[in-house]
Amino acid sequence: HCREITVVSYRSKAIHPSIFTIMESYLLTIGIPTYNRKKKLEHCLELISKHEDIEKVEVLISDNASTDGTEDFLIEYVSQKSNRRYIRNAENLGFDRNILTLYKEARGKYIWYFSDDDEMLPGAIKRILTILQEQKPDVLYPNQTDSKGIKNISDGNFLDVLQYFPTGQGVRVKTDVAF
Repeated sequence: HCREITVVSYRSKAIHPSIFTIMESYLLTIGIPTYNRKKKLEHCLELISKHEDIEKVEVLISDNASTDGTEDFLIEYVSQKSNRRYIRNAENLGFDRNILTLYKEARGKYIWYFSDDDEMLPGAIKRILTILQEQKPDVLYPNQTDSKGIKNISDGNFLDVLQYFPTGQGVRVKTDVAF
């Protein structure tokens, strides 16, 4: 479905709104909040961009008014592909409200919250899209591992789908198990 939105860029001298129609809807949005961590964000986005199925998901970055060159980097980054979007807050809204901005603006049916210093493993997007399409879970919950690969989460209410990931790292998908 289509909807009309206004995109506003908060450049130094003026606000330049542009109106255009958005045709895409996505199964998955990767939502990344950031604030003054340009180098970490560049690395994160570089790894995400290498995935073969990245064109099938929306990449949405919400910037909390960074002052370290993040804005210029992201304007260039989003101009390269239609599935990339950048939201720049006029002021630092704080961490929680920056996350809330991602949830409000995401166009995907599912949103995968991703920190600007996270590293996505090869094949993760393809595997997650497959899980979402086949199992249609209510919640996609990232598995946590420490630097030695030891699982830190174990809960009987989650279906273990780690077998989809050769490294043993991945996701857990919430099942219909009653709490």
